[in-house]
Amino acid sequence: MKETKATLSNLTIGPHKVKLVADLIRGMKAQEAVNVLNNTQKGASKPLRKLVESAMANAVNVNNEKVEDLLITRVDLGPSTTMKRIWPRSRGQADRISKRTSNLTVILVGKN
Repeated sequence: MKETKATLSNLTIGPHKVKLVADLIRGMKAQEAVNVLNNTQKGASKPLRKLVESAMANAVNVNNEKVEDLLITRVDLGPSTTMKRIWPRSRGQADRISKRTSNLTVILVGKN
């Protein structure tokens, strides 16, 4: 059982929004997860689908795994850097806007 992983850094979607989509595919077969992500209407589903497909390609090309044998064991996500912006308010005041980003890691396991 070889592990294969793919990572995505500084995705410009907050970790809480990505977690909603990542919870859908944990423990699924990789090909089934791609089909689920194709039919999910959340904004984080497209980058997560591309990340799963990248991990699948890594498993096939590096570890000589079969696509139908791949299983998603872990989807790790966490916060990355936060871009801080300012929103002008009345009388010279300002409000802070935090644009959050995420780091993602998908780990697949095959039968070999």
